[in-house]
Amino acid sequence: MNKDIIEILEKSEEIKFEVKSTEDYKYYFIKGLYGKVFLLCEERKNLEDTLKIVEKLCISDEVLKDMWPQFIYVIIMKQVNQVNNQTLKEIISVEENEYFCKKYVLYYEKKEIDALKEWMNKENEYKLGNMINLDECVRYMNEEEKKEVEEEEDKKEEGDKKGKYAVKMLLRLLIKCPFVQYRFDKKVFEDFDAELDSKLKGIRNYK
Repeated sequence: MNKDIIEILEKSEEIKFEVKSTEDYKYYFIKGLYGKVFLLCEERKNLEDTLKIVEKLCISDEVLKDMWPQFIYVIIMKQVNQVNNQTLKEIISVEENEYFCKKYVLYYEKKEIDALKEWMNKENEYKLGNMINLDECVRYMNEEEKKEVEEEEDKKEEGDKKGKYAVKMLLRLLIKCPFVQYRFDKKVFEDFDAELDSKLKGIRNYK
């Protein structure tokens, strides 16, 4: 089981994981709101083989076998060396298959996970749901970019930004793991146009 993903979720969220297993496969079971349940699984060999295992779980697990498919969410963790078109095609094929349950593939590169863990270690008070904040994301990306420029001006490449990797991984976690709760503070805009212009400038400067 991918310990990095589990560590991030356990550290940042008040989530009750129940570890379940068959004879040769371990998975995490999470009870959600409104009768929903979530299974956090790791890819086995490939997505096709993992899909077969997941479908068997849906008809054999004591809780799942009596549930409607629309209340069962399966998140398959898949580590990749590099995201390419073939990988995305395989992921889309799995996620569009709605037999037995709803499916998400949480794909990631090691550098993305490492960058997110580093960010979270710097911001110990943050939970994942709190970190999805435009100000915070732009601030962190700019901070990491500035640091890298100062440390390695001549060697820095556009694709080698820790801030970029961390934010991409954060957003993917929130999209692929529906049990993570978003938390937004209420904000009153004194001047909406000025606020929007400020945000756009921050994003453009990052690019």
